[in-house]
Amino acid sequence: DGMAIAFMSDRAGAFNIWVTSPSGGAATAPTSGQGIDVGPVWSPDGSQLTFSSTRNGIGNALFVMHADGTDVRELPTPGMNVGSGQWSPDGTRIAMVCNSGTAHICLINADGAGLVDVSMVSPSPRPPVDLSPTWSP
Repeated sequence: DGMAIAFMSDRAGAFNIWVTSPSGGAATAPTSGQGIDVGPVWSPDGSQLTFSSTRNGIGNALFVMHADGTDVRELPTPGMNVGSGQWSPDGTRIAMVCNSGTAHICLINADGAGLVDVSMVSPSPRPPVDLSPTWSP
């Protein structure tokens, strides 16, 4: 049926992204050993995954890759990303939590261009913490 399930696991010693069939069987790991990879989210067409990783050495950042683990690329995000990316229903944009002193919601095009902060407000008296973006269908 072409469907797959992505998940994070430490079954190989460190947390990586794994993919398996809904009918069970052997899982494969499109990521391995380059940091802690967590929070996989499928693109609407199932061809790509976003995930958060420490592989860049400066905290969690958001990455996109093809489902087979090829073409892994870091999306340019301000500060430290603290959550997985959520694909827009049409697969063109990704909503995510950005952190540059406080957590807020950013959007970026799936190709890594066009970063926009959509929830940042004035920091007085205290900046809000914005988390868990999700798209309406």
